[in-house]
Amino acid sequence: MYWRRKKNKSDVVSVQVIDKSSGKYKVIKTIGSSAIESEVDKLIRQAQYFIDSYGGQQQFDFILGDDARYFQSIYENIQQVQLPGPEIIPGKLPILPSIS
Repeated sequence: MYWRRKKNKSDVVSVQVIDKSSGKYKVIKTIGSSAIESEVDKLIRQAQYFIDSYGGQQQFDFILGDDARYFQSIYENIQQVQLPGPEIIPGKLPILPSIS
């Protein structure tokens, strides 16, 4: 998901939130439109905020006052880590007859 600036026939710029996860472009939301560049910049910030807070994949906000304490909290809350071995990736390989 991303935002785009789209210039209309009347030279007004629309800011839209676009999704292309299904292979086709789909307008999720039109944030607004303006001919004034500073207003367009505000609309772009609103579009980015909408994308960040919209459902689906969320972002971690790592910009906090005490980063070390925050990272320690994440580390302490990890329950389990599993690392799949190389035998899981290809699955069962067929046994080939030996050539002598």
